[in-house]
Amino acid sequence: MRCSSTLTVDMEDEWEEEEQLVVVELSGIINNDFLSKSRGTCKILDIDSDRPMMQVGQYVFAGEYEDALGTCVLFEEGPQKEQADSVPDLKYMCHTVKKLMMQRIFLTERKEGETSAVGSSDVGGQRDSSCQTSQGEMGNHQHRRCWHINRMELRPFFMCFALCVVYATSKPTEKKDRVHHDEPLSNKEHDDGESFDYDHEAFLGEEEAKTFDQLTPEESKERLGMLVERIDEDKDGYVTAEEMKKWIKHAQKRWIYDDVERQWKTHDLNGDNFVSWEEYKNVTYGYILDDPDADDGISYRQMMARDERRFKMADEDNDLKANKEEFTAFLHPEEYDNMKDIVVLETMEDIDKNGDGLIDLNEYIGDMYNQEGDGSEPEWVKTEREQFSEFRDKNKDGKMDKEETRDWILPNDYDHAEAEAKHLLYESDADKDGRLTKAEIVDKYDLFVGSQATDFGEALTRHDEF
Repeated sequence: MRCSSTLTVDMEDEWEEEEQLVVVELSGIINNDFLSKSRGTCKILDIDSDRPMMQVGQYVFAGEYEDALGTCVLFEEGPQKEQADSVPDLKYMCHTVKKLMMQRIFLTERKEGETSAVGSSDVGGQRDSSCQTSQGEMGNHQHRRCWHINRMELRPFFMCFALCVVYATSKPTEKKDRVHHDEPLSNKEHDDGESFDYDHEAFLGEEEAKTFDQLTPEESKERLGMLVERIDEDKDGYVTAEEMKKWIKHAQKRWIYDDVERQWKTHDLNGDNFVSWEEYKNVTYGYILDDPDADDGISYRQMMARDERRFKMADEDNDLKANKEEFTAFLHPEEYDNMKDIVVLETMEDIDKNGDGLIDLNEYIGDMYNQEGDGSEPEWVKTEREQFSEFRDKNKDGKMDKEETRDWILPNDYDHAEAEAKHLLYESDADKDGRLTKAEIVDKYDLFVGSQATDFGEALTRHDEF
């Protein structure tokens, strides 16, 4: 994806152009439609600063560069094959180690005489803005995009340029997927006869598993023992399959909890370890509440109403205050069983254009395919029409109701965490009583966490070093 840049500078100033590849991760938007509606046009300010800002259509983002622990490799998907269960044809596109995390924000014009708020920036010397970090529209689903950025080294004090980006996802032949699938616990092959690498990443998460690889066996056992005490939720001295399953899910969703921690600091204004609806509303929509004539005020009030409905759904004790768990359910509802209804409802509201509370074939296709050009449909669209008639519309009335939509976007996939929990319990349960003691787990430390020593032993067995 190429970006063209334009800027206004003194022609006497010299500049150098350097093309860089940056992975940009956007949060605060659940609907991909805004990318195509903006026609790939965005504006970026201060790309060389510690906190660049970007506008895509009506949305504004601010972010920070994040240290990439490894190389970010990006692939592009080839044409969809006719078989419904065919494996996608992936082709290497590019790689980079530069990563920019951007969070949706709202800007308010600074009144004369006011001091600049946190995150304010000078745009061309003409206007200051203060920004309020917001979870924004419908949670914190993240969308990753790859950009080619022309980086300008300029002598002038400031610069501002517009990037015209062609998004792969905005192409009319690209399919938008609303289905929430469980991710695999590890990309490693699950073969205990070869190594325990899959089990390590499943139990610890990928990054934590790398940390344990550097420990001695004694250190691994000591730290594993401390983990067992955290996994034993009811503190009865035993780890059940259900407790193990919850731990594995937690390890695999650690990025979600990291995101919640960042959001928590922004929204818990009074520091009482709760985020109330009033706090969230004031941080996210405060400028609209202060200015009843704000641009797009109606649409933002609609968003606020949806956020309030979701907040109340996550607030299990109905006190209009969210603890950490409730706030996580609010930001990431697809991860919680008690929030599945709101995920289905919000999806139906997005797709149901005629407002009859159902999704017909045209709405279903229109959500994932924007017909342009000569009018010829790609093969995958024809396949989706057949899928709708044969599998989505179970009662054959020509529309999907709430339950049919739930079966579509929240399928009952294979539960990787449950299968791994049962596998670890089976391999470690020495007395076969269906539960694990701390001693049983630590005794099989090589299965759960491993260490540098065990990796070396496996390498010798496989003759990898010779």
